[in-house]
Amino acid sequence: MTRLTRDQVVNQSFLEMRSYLLEIAATLDRYDRAETRNGEQEDVRWTKIRQALDILAQQREQPDRTETLLMLFSDLTPLEK
Repeated sequence: MTRLTRDQVVNQSFLEMRSYLLEIAATLDRYDRAETRNGEQEDVRWTKIRQALDILAQQREQPDRTETLLMLFSDLTPLEK
């Protein structure tokens, strides 16, 4: 199996990725425009979304973003027996 070149990856994925990024931008805009109620705390899920965006934006020596995001969104609470 031959690896794709970077150009091939971009050619194959650009339009789909562009669509995802526009949807993410729209959701962030809706969140920022949403009303805040007195005493309302930021949802932990939203905090994780912001952390995920930071992870995605980082230049990385190892291509391990997928694993890092999976761990971020994983519930590591031990199961009760």
